[in-house]
Amino acid sequence: MIVPEAISAQRMQECVQTAAPKYLQRIELFDLYTGEGIDFGRKSVTLGLTLQDLSRTLTDNEVEDVMQRIVGKLQTDLGATLRK
Repeated sequence: MIVPEAISAQRMQECVQTAAPKYLQRIELFDLYTGEGIDFGRKSVTLGLTLQDLSRTLTDNEVEDVMQRIVGKLQTDLGATLRK
């Protein structure tokens, strides 16, 4: 995700947590990049997410729904955009 430089990874993690509390087991900062290809005043942050239901396997549709909620929450609350 591309976010304003002022947004901390911790704030992003908290936002993700509120979007998917039922299935989110782990969040890990995977990569942070600023430089060529990223607009001035913004940064690219990659979070590794572990989604899991402890009693069964999640379906593809459930995972897709959770990911859409997470992306939507990051976009709405933090002004994030998906990196292309």
